Amino acid sequence: IKTSSAAVAARPPATEPQQSFTLAGPWSITFIAGGPTLPAPLPFSHLAPWTAAATPEVEAFSGTAVYRTQFDSPSDRREQMVLDLGGVFHSARVRLNNADMGTRIMAPYTLTLPRSALRATGNVLEVEVTNLGANRIRYMDQHKLPWKIFSDINIVNIHYKPFDASNWPVFESGLKGPVVIRY
Repeated sequence: IKTSSAAVAARPPATEPQQSFTLAGPWSITFIAGGPTLPAPLPFSHLAPWTAAATPEVEAFSGTAVYRTQFDSPSDRREQMVLDLGGVFHSARVRLNNADMGTRIMAPYTLTLPRSALRATGNVLEVEVTNLGANRIRYMDQHKLPWKIFSDINIVNIHYKPFDASNWPVFESGLKGPVVIRY
C-alpha cells in the first residue's frame, strides 16, 4: 500500500446506460455435458431455469447446458453496452455471434459488449450455464447409487448422522434472467 498526503483528483462519473431492452426469446436449451443422462433439448418461449421443465431427467441433471436466442440490436446503440444475465444458477460463459465475451462465476452476472460485437440483425447469444452437483447427489441418494466411496473418511451431516441428500429439494439450475442489454 502506498499513501500520500497529496490531494487526489476526482474521477469523472461513469456514464450510466440510459436505455435497455430485454431479450425475451424464444430460447432453446441444449444439454452438452453432465449426467446422469443428457436430457433432450428444450424449447422455451420465455427464459426460465431448466429445472422449470420439472421432468425427473431434467431435475436430476447436473452439468452444462447452452441457452440460445437470436435478437436484433437497437439502431442507437453506444460504443460499449452492458449485458446483464440476471439470475444465473451457477456459472455462465457467454458467446455473442460465435465470439467469446467472457465467463462469470458469481453475481453480478454482467459483461461489457463492444459495439463491434453486435450486428444490426440476426445476433446469436449463447450462454453456457453450469449448475452445482446438488441435484445429481440428490438423485444418487434417492436411487441408492454409490458415490460416497471414500476409504479414509465417513460423510456425515451437520448433526454427525449419516449424510443423506435424498430429501433435498430440487435446486434451481440454469439461466433465470431476465437477460437485458443496457446502452
